Amino acid sequence: MQTPTRPRLRRASAFALCALSGLLLAACASQPQPKGMVYKKARPKEYFAESEYGVKASPRVQFMRRGGGRDQLGKPYQVRGKWYYPKEDKKGFTKVGLASWYGDAFHGRLTANGEVYDM
Repeated sequence: MQTPTRPRLRRASAFALCALSGLLLAACASQPQPKGMVYKKARPKEYFAESEYGVKASPRVQFMRRGGGRDQLGKPYQVRGKWYYPKEDKKGFTKVGLASWYGDAFHGRLTANGEVYDM
């Protein structure tokens, strides 16, 4: 007597589908972090070394102003012995160079144009 293959195949397929679903679900699980262990980003002590750049980073500002977008003309400043003079007239300004990069260490500090950096 021959056994019907369709019910067997259907049962095996259902079992394989359940097993695969269980494996996928188990792969998404994570273990709880042990108490007392907290992940912190490793940061160097000083991001903007005064000895390297010749200027100090501005202190963190407590009050965070929203909005901004105002034009401010800054004072002349010196970096690594070179003086920079902000221009009031932006017409014809086509100089290309290095851009400022503000990371998470700069959050809450004053930017070059006097605005508070809000990451």
